[in-house]
Formats: sequence, C-alpha cells, structure tokens
Amino acid sequence: MDHPQCIQFRVLLKADQCGHWVAHALEVDVVAQGRNLAEAKSAFVKTMIGHIVLALKKQRVPFEGIGKAPKSVWNLFEKGEELSNPIMIPASARRKFRNTAPILPESIMARVA
Repeated sequence: MDHPQCIQFRVLLKADQCGHWVAHALEVDVVAQGRNLAEAKSAFVKTMIGHIVLALKKQRVPFEGIGKAPKSVWNLFEKGEELSNPIMIPASARRKFRNTAPILPESIMARVA
C-alpha cells in the first residue's frame, strides 16, 4: 500500500442555518461540525484522523475513493477570508502515523465564508 508524502488539505469553515460551524475539506469531500469555530476545527481533525485509522485497519489507502468537494464549496473557499490561526494537527497524531500512513501536516489552511 503506497502513501503520498504529505497530505495537504484546504478547509472551508462556515456557519450553518442553526448557528453551528461546519468544516468542509476541498480535496476530499469530508465534513465535520461543531457548536462553535473551535469545536468545528477540532472535530475536523478527529474526523480526518478517523478516516486514516479506518483505512489502515482495512489495509486501504486513506481517502481513496473519496471525491473532491462540490464546486460551490471551492467557490466559497476562494471568496473566504483566511484564518490567522490555521487548523493545527497535534504532534502526537503526526508521530503516530509517521511510518504507516501519509504524513500529516502541522497545520491546515482554512478560510471562513
């Protein structure tokens, strides 16, 4: 099972109709939600790590077969304002998967729509 050198994601963060925050990756159509911006960012990291763990257990390439986000999400991202504090990936998670999975970046660029 081959893995890319480093996974790079860009994430759109936006409030939904109920006031919850949604984190939506562009490169893979993966979404997480939280009651506020911080929770959405944290939920996104946990969701991505969960995808990696599940793929490895099934001896699959993480995110294989998951398409990109819809064009509308990409458009909102392009118009969004970049966060001054990106989504951070805990060092413990990066170390855990260092030899068995794609390398996780230290941070993920995010924009708010």
